[in-house]
Amino acid sequence: MSLTTARGPLGPDPSGRFNVPVPAGLVYVESFPRRVRGVRGGEVVVDSERVLLVHEPGHPPRYAFPAAEVGAGLGEECAAAPGYVTVAWGALDEWFEEEERVFVHPRNPYHRVDCVPTARRLRVVVGGEVLVDTTDTVGVFESSLPPRLYVAREHVRTDLLTPSTTEYRCVYKGVA
Repeated sequence: MSLTTARGPLGPDPSGRFNVPVPAGLVYVESFPRRVRGVRGGEVVVDSERVLLVHEPGHPPRYAFPAAEVGAGLGEECAAAPGYVTVAWGALDEWFEEEERVFVHPRNPYHRVDCVPTARRLRVVVGGEVLVDTTDTVGVFESSLPPRLYVAREHVRTDLLTPSTTEYRCVYKGVA
């Protein structure tokens, strides 16, 4: 489960409760054993294997790096991790964990995504036309989010669709 978002224990709408009140401003900081790199203008400006992951209530996790491993003027001191700085996600063009590009924000090690074949029926009607009607679905069960059903392209009446320039980015599913 995500610690700090949605229905996580430190999120705005937790699914459970603690036996004592959680102190306001509580921040959880942990070692993050992956190499993280950040690129701006084609140049690597952050490169570290000594990364911390900072979890603040109501926010996705952030990377924190030893100040010496971040390009000049990029980092902001991290009060929860002395000697470390954070870099605003949008300040860089690309982020990588090891060799894989990461979108939106750092992946959360407490977030789980399960994709399970299911026979649940999905029927989608738009403007009176049936766009999808199948029981050949995949259930996507993602921490703190309602279940979603996905279908293969062959089950979609693509002749009813028009191309769009809309782009969706997900830290777990990539770009669509």
